[in-house]
Amino acid sequence: MTMRMEQKRIDSTRDGLPQVVNDFFKSRGIPDGAFILVAYSGGADSTALLASAVEAGYRCRALHCNFHLRGDESDRDESFSRAMAEELGCGIDVVNFDVGARMGSTGESVEMACRELRYEWFSRRYAELMDAGDKPACVAIAHHESDNVETFFLNLIRGSGLKGLASISYCRGIFLRPLLDVAKADIIEYLNRRGLEYVEDSSNSSDAYKRNIIRNRILPSLEERLPGLCRGVEHSIENLRRDKELLEVLVERVGEGYVDADGTVDVMALSAMPCAEVMLFHMLDGALSFHEVKKVLRSVGMSGRWFNGRSGARFLLDRGRLIKADGLAVYVKPKLVAEVLPRDSFYPDRSGRVLWLDGRAYATDVDDWELRKWRHGDRMRPFGMRGSRLVSDILTDAKVSALEKQNAWVLVYRGDIVWVVGVRCSCCFAVTPESREVVRIALG
Repeated sequence: MTMRMEQKRIDSTRDGLPQVVNDFFKSRGIPDGAFILVAYSGGADSTALLASAVEAGYRCRALHCNFHLRGDESDRDESFSRAMAEELGCGIDVVNFDVGARMGSTGESVEMACRELRYEWFSRRYAELMDAGDKPACVAIAHHESDNVETFFLNLIRGSGLKGLASISYCRGIFLRPLLDVAKADIIEYLNRRGLEYVEDSSNSSDAYKRNIIRNRILPSLEERLPGLCRGVEHSIENLRRDKELLEVLVERVGEGYVDADGTVDVMALSAMPCAEVMLFHMLDGALSFHEVKKVLRSVGMSGRWFNGRSGARFLLDRGRLIKADGLAVYVKPKLVAEVLPRDSFYPDRSGRVLWLDGRAYATDVDDWELRKWRHGDRMRPFGMRGSRLVSDILTDAKVSALEKQNAWVLVYRGDIVWVVGVRCSCCFAVTPESREVVRIALG
């Protein structure tokens, strides 16, 4: 069962930033003085988070990413971050990234590449410290109220649903955001009161990024003409979060009846319920677009259909069941173990799991044999039957699932299929009473 905790909204002006941070961590079960990792850029927000966490009594370590996108300015930020961490009595870890190489391999935008690199490294560093016995409680991220509103508008423009419009979450796994309800003005006030310096990222003033256009142009203009707009959006986000949490609970409870332990969804049964498309979309947590989900339910009576989702996710529809099948493009070649035995060692095996051949097969040229994936149109002469059959029909008769068919192999001798591996044997090199020796081949 998913654990959910209501986030109490805190007045940072009244309580002070260190108290805000302390109350937030306590609400998440993090004890006083715990070891906290802080994502640290050297900017105002992360400086305020790092300093207030230290002031609140937590043992902190800064994590700084140098993306080398702004030349000397990137190196300036790294030098400043090292100095500030030392001033605050914190350790610091710094990582250097080649963003261009990442974009070239993934096709991601600059923003997305930086985000993925950053969070991957945070997770990896957290795990390394856990393994070393340092036991960090979390990775704290310095998103604040304005970031939340900006994200709401970005997702609104993209056509997001409830999940996107609920904006940034307080907690996502090891990542916590203690300042999410804190206004930017309160952050600056805290830094001024403490006399703490910070660096400014010159790219924040550029209109090259959608977020900057929203931050620097759209929101100030709207707030000027419609005072209180941002506060109203914040309240709307709170309402959307509550509705999202309710929806997640309902989907979890209702969906349990349609999902196996391995995550396979019985879409045939699900298709009979009201709002099946919306239900399946949320059960898959958006891994398939709503358009693809509708195609799944329209195809529920078919088998062997593939559906491609986000971030490389793949799903196979097989006999009314939707199977998540990431990474099936890479197949493992089966290992076969062969041995030559006396004729009296032979015993019939109708399961297809073992292949018995006349000893003459051992004397053939190894280059005449091939172990390969089966192909559409392949035919075999099954042992005990007249004529030949399509391998696809043999697999279907054996009730091999569409998913397993993707990784079916055949053993071939001079173009003739001798064995649908693990399923059915052919009449080639059949063992007879005249056989003096036999060859036994089994899966290793």
